[in-house]
Amino acid sequence: MHDDIVCRLRSTLNMPNLLLSDDELRNYVLYKLELLFNATSTSLEKHKLSMPDERLLVEIRNRLLKEELNYDVVDLRSQH
Repeated sequence: MHDDIVCRLRSTLNMPNLLLSDDELRNYVLYKLELLFNATSTSLEKHKLSMPDERLLVEIRNRLLKEELNYDVVDLRSQH
């Protein structure tokens, strides 16, 4: 999983020589795991596992909020 994260970050940031410290890599792996756990309505914290850095958690919360608010108003109006 960590190799995939490094590869994706290098590609996304267009920085083929990007190097991450062990701590940064650990945080990104935990971040990806938290996303997977959130998709199943649970979290790392509920399973008493390490959590990623707080700034990455803010990104998860913002994404979940955006998904929750991303509903089709036109479709909902036609249904009611």
